[in-house]
Amino acid sequence: MSERIINAERIEQIINVFGSFDENIKRIEQTYGVKITNRGTELKISGEDEAAERAGRAIEGRWIFCGRICAGGAEAGSLRSDRMDRGEYFLS
Repeated sequence: MSERIINAERIEQIINVFGSFDENIKRIEQTYGVKITNRGTELKISGEDEAAERAGRAIEGRWIFCGRICAGGAEAGSLRSDRMDRGEYFLS
């Protein structure tokens, strides 16, 4: 087991990655078999080494994606699980 810590620049990034009713974070936890907790702008990912790393990449990717899309006022949407196994993120 390992832990990976990711720090967001803004609380909006945390809100986005969690999604409505935490649907995005639950999907990441289920897909990668990890546990994700947050405190402020810090996310802690707990799980097997590779799983924690892949989940972290998915979260960071969503932040990059949302930074591009949400800057124009669009909603980022929810994560699709059919390509999350590759650490990808995009609109549903």
